[in-house]
Amino acid sequence: MKEWDTFLPVLKKRLRPKRFDHSVSVARTAFSLAEKYGYDTSRAELAGLLHDYARDMSENDLLAVAENKGLISHPVERQVPVLLHGPVGAVLVKEDLGIIDNEILQAIACHTTG
Repeated sequence: MKEWDTFLPVLKKRLRPKRFDHSVSVARTAFSLAEKYGYDTSRAELAGLLHDYARDMSENDLLAVAENKGLISHPVERQVPVLLHGPVGAVLVKEDLGIIDNEILQAIACHTTG
């Protein structure tokens, strides 16, 4: 059993099947890259798995959470709310799943814009 197996049921409920499969694939790729470059594989894998945690939220919901949490840093994020799914996802992963590892949260928050 992998460390992130406990998050699979939650993620499966949040994401459409295709996006869920994508997230599992990203987790596997992150594991391989971390192994190759000497990074913590379990942390990379978890960040990969959860990177799209908020991706299937509606634009209105993304904007509402972003507004409430003070996450909007540029006007274009109001015009293209999907850009907020990274920062919103990081906040929700922390709140919903109790993940407090700042590197994992930062990876989730920044994966959309780098």
